[in-house]
Amino acid sequence: VAVGGQGGAGGAGGQVEVKNTANITTKGALAHGILAQSVGGGGGNGGSAGAVAVGIFGAAGVAIGGGGGDANLSDQVTVTHKGDIHVGGAGAKAILAQSVGGSGGNGGNAYSGAFSAGFYASAAVGVSVGGEGGDGGPGGKVTVRADGNIIADTDA
Repeated sequence: VAVGGQGGAGGAGGQVEVKNTANITTKGALAHGILAQSVGGGGGNGGSAGAVAVGIFGAAGVAIGGGGGDANLSDQVTVTHKGDIHVGGAGAKAILAQSVGGSGGNGGNAYSGAFSAGFYASAAVGVSVGGEGGDGGPGGKVTVRADGNIIADTDA
């Protein structure tokens, strides 16, 4: 019999608050004006398990994969901006605000085998059960307040 270990839980994302009263100018691909993120940690993967059994009068190998760890939540994100934002470049965002909950861990793999070579009637059984995946974490509230001109020139 073999059992894989349980994956660990992810950490929580913290609260994010951005307050800006200046003008912002960026140039270049993916050069965002304001980037505010809270990201919850993902759960750890469950451990794999393997079992092999050999016997003369019968054998049974049982393996159970460990469960994936649960993810954690992300917290609230608040952006308050007073002023102009001018971004120039492919994929550039004036304000990118997100709260992303973590993803659950994968369940562990399981594999087993059995062999029996008896003189009389004998049986060999291998049973494998993979572990359950962990739960995902929720995202938090996102609030953006912008007072000013926002110009996104992706050809610059």
